[in-house]
Amino acid sequence: MSKEFIQDDKIGKIGEIAARKLLNQYGFQDQNIADVSKDPVYRRIDVDLVVSRGTKAPKMVEAKARTKDWHDIGLELVTNTTNNTPGWAYNTRSHIITQFAIDTLTLHVIDAPKMQHW
Repeated sequence: MSKEFIQDDKIGKIGEIAARKLLNQYGFQDQNIADVSKDPVYRRIDVDLVVSRGTKAPKMVEAKARTKDWHDIGLELVTNTTNNTPGWAYNTRSHIITQFAIDTLTLHVIDAPKMQHW
């Protein structure tokens, strides 16, 4: 693995922690939040967390993080320019996307299906 990949993975984990803390604030307990970020099935659909909700269908969360707050929502439209692989903005099957800016501790919450409708 490259140093860049390892650094990006560490930044991504910070985003997952921020998303989990938000879910905790809304009453979801840690035992109801599954980290699926390493599961190949969920990686293909760009989902990091699955939230169990009793008898209701689970909700899926894609958690993102950036080191700097650019005062926008950074969308990855293309993952691989050589193969023109769609980025997570198109590929995620999550219900919610969170994007955490580390420098300002700002957490944006995005309704993924509405965003993809654009």
